[in-house]
Amino acid sequence: MCAAFKGCIVNVEDLAHDVNLYLNFAVYAVLGRMAEADAVMRLGQASIERIADRLAVFKPIEPKPIYRGVLLDPDVPFSTDPRLTFTSWSEERDVARWFASTDSIISEPLVEEKPSLRGYLFTLPAPTSRVLFHHSWANAFGLRLSQLAFRHPYMGREGAQQIAWALATQHEVITVPIEGLVPEPIDVTDSDALDQRLAPPWFLDGKRSAS
Repeated sequence: MCAAFKGCIVNVEDLAHDVNLYLNFAVYAVLGRMAEADAVMRLGQASIERIADRLAVFKPIEPKPIYRGVLLDPDVPFSTDPRLTFTSWSEERDVARWFASTDSIISEPLVEEKPSLRGYLFTLPAPTSRVLFHHSWANAFGLRLSQLAFRHPYMGREGAQQIAWALATQHEVITVPIEGLVPEPIDVTDSDALDQRLAPPWFLDGKRSAS
């Protein structure tokens, strides 16, 4: 279209393609469907980065510390997985602590399968690589991400509910992977309180019913 019109500033068709890929990446990543988010990222990394860069200009984020909580085997030397296409962080330290807790409701299945796992925390004073998603961008396209998830053929009401909860509680920031990070061991002693504050109520109700 733009090739035939020299005065064209933005190719609307290309922009729509980029936005479509970006929104699919964002809803999958915030929902925690990492394999699907990674697949979209590999398919359309350049498009996703273009939209993220535009959002960073039009909706600049305030530099804040970011935290990432993980479970690692202390007997295995840590290095950034070169296969990663993005990394999820939180501006709330307690969210990272929750993910790093070996006793949290979300870690329970992993620790049962591998009891040697221990909690570790990564901390940065601010993002040091390209920001791909910031929780303040969730409504940047006129519809909330949860509304987009509701319309998604593989998410629907359940996915929309989960995304709305995640955006309200996790203060997520997604960046390009960062090399040279050093994990710090952390012992989380208030896992029950973190579960009550951060786990979706319907998830807690399901666990109680199962027990």
